[in-house]
Amino acid sequence: MYPEMIDYEQACREFRWEVPESYNFAVDVVDRWGEDAQKVAMLWVNEQGDERHLTFRDFAVRSNQVGNALREMGIRKDDRILIMSPRLPEWWEAVLGIMKIGAISMPGTTLLTPKDVAYRVQAAEAGAVITDAEGAPKDAQVANECT
Repeated sequence: MYPEMIDYEQACREFRWEVPESYNFAVDVVDRWGEDAQKVAMLWVNEQGDERHLTFRDFAVRSNQVGNALREMGIRKDDRILIMSPRLPEWWEAVLGIMKIGAISMPGTTLLTPKDVAYRVQAAEAGAVITDAEGAPKDAQVANECT
């Protein structure tokens, strides 16, 4: 695949990345691989041993739904969104959906306290927080403090 390298210094000087003008992993990889409805993207197993088999098509469809919902909420390119949830498949759907619309995801652990959430939201000027039922009370406390 690579020609035999004779002169390392010359190879370093002459090396150039081939970078496309625009590239979006969620669109250019996940959606493209999602054209094959059977191509497995993830085997997710919970603590009880329950399995979920997810295809790239699953992620393509669901991340489109997330991106569309975020746009409807007014989220735009370069807006920052804090994601505070366990590492579930839905976490990946959110990250990919955010990526598709050109916004910026800010992953956060579920161990964040309301003070931690408030700091991150304010410091990053986050436009939204995506969380689950467990994280929602932390976000509600932040919303009350910020109003």
